Amino acid sequence: MLDMDTNEMKMEELLPAYFNGELDAGQVKAVEEWISAGSENAEIAKKVCMVHQIGKSVAVMKSVDTDAALRKVHGNIRRNSFRRFLASMQRAAAILLLPVLAAGGYFCFKYYADEDESVNEQVELKTTAGMVSSAVLPDGSKVWLNSNSSLTYPVRFSGDERKVFLSGEAYFDVKSDNGKKFIVSTSSMDVEVLGTEFNVDAYGEDGRDVRTALVSGSVRMSYADTSGVRHIVRLSPGQMIVYDPDSDAVACMGINTETVTSWKDGRIVLDNTSLADALRMIENRYNVRFMITNGDLLQNRYTGVFDSQRLDTVLEHFRRTTRIHFKRDYADDGEYEITERETILVY
Repeated sequence: MLDMDTNEMKMEELLPAYFNGELDAGQVKAVEEWISAGSENAEIAKKVCMVHQIGKSVAVMKSVDTDAALRKVHGNIRRNSFRRFLASMQRAAAILLLPVLAAGGYFCFKYYADEDESVNEQVELKTTAGMVSSAVLPDGSKVWLNSNSSLTYPVRFSGDERKVFLSGEAYFDVKSDNGKKFIVSTSSMDVEVLGTEFNVDAYGEDGRDVRTALVSGSVRMSYADTSGVRHIVRLSPGQMIVYDPDSDAVACMGINTETVTSWKDGRIVLDNTSLADALRMIENRYNVRFMITNGDLLQNRYTGVFDSQRLDTVLEHFRRTTRIHFKRDYADDGEYEITERETILVY
């Protein structure tokens, strides 16, 4: 077990790396034993976790350098005694939290609660409209969360599986853990892996299908149809499964994985992409909803890349390249159900 007085230098290096998922199994065990050794250690770990999570969120929005923030944390440990580190962490966390709240995104998490309750404690990571965030899970796996999404997972994975609950869209880079299954559970299906990279789109909205795309490794998707019979579908890299929970229809197709995963890098990549799929990406990015009234337009396909352009600029590109028109601020005439998102008429 690591001793705080005799191993300060080692721990100040290990804690940031621990929350970055960069340690090997032996180092992870050593850090977790040190955290469990006392309430003061747990509090220090909690503050480092807070700085890391907030820094990662802001970094994804390109408004702060996460590595610089962690280096600053590292410097604070060196300049102060390790026992006084907690106070500096509280100040750093407060400073970093302000721009995150101003940007409209937030983390809700409970970390290292009372020892007898910690197994059941849940972390909830949320993103608001137009925000993309990332986090490192307790097992070292990494996750990117798309706009208007939430991910719930335990403070510590226990037993023979690692299970998380997703509402919305997320990209996972799962770290292998001695054969322990990693399961992403959504309202319509479960995705099971051991160690791989994949994308799950499961917003759970009426009339919207659920999609799982595999980048590398292997994935097994399971779902129960309307009669209660459970089905299992396996994916190969470069494939995507599309499941319609209303009709039980399932389709498997080859894809350019970049078009499915580019959102985590703040981009929209189209590669001979259908209009319906292109608009789906834009809906997620800009928090709008499209109503297509001209079915002939669904035959259109598009290729291109968008990164920091405004929504009006993106729509203008579509208008110029094909005979398609958009009407903003579409008013409710009783025929369509209008939600809190702006609805844009496509004709």
